Amino acid sequence: MIKFIFSLLFLFVFLSFKGQVKNGLVAKYSFNNGNAQDETGNNHAKVIGASLAEDRFGNERSAYYFQGNAYSYLNLGTSSVLKPIRGSVSLWFKIDNITYNGTGAMFNSIILTKSQEGDDFFEGYGIGIDIQGKKLGATTTYSEDLQVGLRSLRKFELGRWYHAVITYDDDFFCFYLDGVLENRSPKNFKSRFLKTDSVMVATSANLKNNRFFNGYVDDIEIYDHVLSPDDILDLYLLPNPNKYKIIQKWILILVAAFFLLILTIHIIKKHIHKLLEREKNKNKLLNQKYEQENRVLKAQMNPHFLFNSLNTIQQFILINQNEKAQSYLSKFSRLLRKILESNMNDSISLKDEVELCEKYLEIESLRFNNVFKFNISVLGNIDASSIYIPHFLVQPFIENAIWHGILPKTGDKHLLVCFSQVDEGKISCIIDDNGVGRTNERTQQKEEKKSLALNFIRQRLDLMGKIYQTHFDLFIIDKKNSLNESDGTKIILTFPILNK
Repeated sequence: MIKFIFSLLFLFVFLSFKGQVKNGLVAKYSFNNGNAQDETGNNHAKVIGASLAEDRFGNERSAYYFQGNAYSYLNLGTSSVLKPIRGSVSLWFKIDNITYNGTGAMFNSIILTKSQEGDDFFEGYGIGIDIQGKKLGATTTYSEDLQVGLRSLRKFELGRWYHAVITYDDDFFCFYLDGVLENRSPKNFKSRFLKTDSVMVATSANLKNNRFFNGYVDDIEIYDHVLSPDDILDLYLLPNPNKYKIIQKWILILVAAFFLLILTIHIIKKHIHKLLEREKNKNKLLNQKYEQENRVLKAQMNPHFLFNSLNTIQQFILINQNEKAQSYLSKFSRLLRKILESNMNDSISLKDEVELCEKYLEIESLRFNNVFKFNISVLGNIDASSIYIPHFLVQPFIENAIWHGILPKTGDKHLLVCFSQVDEGKISCIIDDNGVGRTNERTQQKEEKKSLALNFIRQRLDLMGKIYQTHFDLFIIDKKNSLNESDGTKIILTFPILNK
């Protein structure tokens, strides 16, 4: 066990000396090497009057500082790669001072490229500072009649690092700040760009409307597609790229997560033991419930799942899939945190149960290279945050569907999980897969393991039905196609809505 942990840490140390290009990333300027080279291609920037400075992590010579005049800027070039018709632009910046140098519109440009010739209505895409309103803004323009301008909800602060992202396609223009959607507007036009114009940083480079940026810029990234909110949040949460700090961060995360897991299991077992000792003379049935929940909790936090997850991360590292390793570890830590947060309660909100199942499915999907598709939905006008249900009821069925139904199947694989309210007191959950079905299990050993798990779940449902004096209904339907061949399994689980 210890040898495995140390081997994994060694791989992270090795990985810290390598970089991995993100999917769809067409240009990247991290400035971490003390220059303005494009790390994905040959669109290297020209540095005019800008000086290397500390980035937001305090790393020296890893960002650029601009003086706020016509002689201090970056020119990223005119390549069409830098101007995708549908795309995303991400950067970090810190405003040193508001500069009033220049002429025309009171808007200090941070990054800008033109859509057409002329001195007005020329922004292909742009991010900058609204000097008069003291807000951050983003703009895209096709013509005088087709223009979208977005502003931040709050005024900006001097001396603070901001992460800004714009995304655009034919339909919408979005502006994100610090990982959160700040503003969004219909666009309804196809972006166009002036072929001969460069993508400029810290200057608008326009005769009539010529303004400049005084401050710091770092980590400029351009994508050829619209990033999702989760992608943008992941960009905002990226750790310090400094290789020594990365090593320390990985060591801290892995070692802390491992020992936190062991400590948490120990604390939970100790706490449950005290509860059982205190209540053993009150109600034998209630004691059985706690024992069952303890076993379910252990199953959820089984070290086998932890080791499989770490092995998956290890495989990603071995094949140089750095982004997948980071994404998997991020999703795994969120799932673990969600499980630990809910383990001391008798119930969980429907919203949190859906989120827990979704995070589990994301991890399993990523682990198996996205070989199956899944969808989780809540039907009807339900306030999922105010409805509480027994926890850890649904996940075992999802796990069975993946391992015993979907993975053994060849061809298209999908899993549907749907929650709906039956009446004022009950919730129904349907887990529907198109796997091999129960009758086509490959080995008797697998069938026995699956039956054992289902028997355990049925015991728990019976016990909880007696405790809450209601019914927990479980129906398992073996689906057939028109040729009477197995077409997957549908689970229908009905359980009561509990008091918080």
